[in-house]
Amino acid sequence: MKMITCDRATYDAAVMAHKKYEPFLNKSIDHYDEMALVVGKDMATGSFARTFADIDLDDDNIDSVPIDCENEATEEVRTNVSSSGTSKRKRKKAQESVDDEQIKFVGEQLGKIANALE
Repeated sequence: MKMITCDRATYDAAVMAHKKYEPFLNKSIDHYDEMALVVGKDMATGSFARTFADIDLDDDNIDSVPIDCENEATEEVRTNVSSSGTSKRKRKKAQESVDDEQIKFVGEQLGKIANALE
């Protein structure tokens, strides 16, 4: 049985600061072990916390993305590295544009293969 326990003074201070904590203090936590498998025992806080949406946006170390086209010279898409939110959106839109072009290219090639098989 896992539970969050504390003395009365700590409990009172925690509940005064965060009313939503009250139902969880000094109570057993059902399925603690199962939850620990999913989230682990550590938790990021403050500036270290990330959501799933932030993961792909932190590519500041990548200066270019090589694009291989069928027997053509390798092209590179240059990205401006900046800390502002608008540049991340622009980079994401530029990457989506490249992805759309690649998907279109693959679709055309699959169409040619399908026609050849007929």
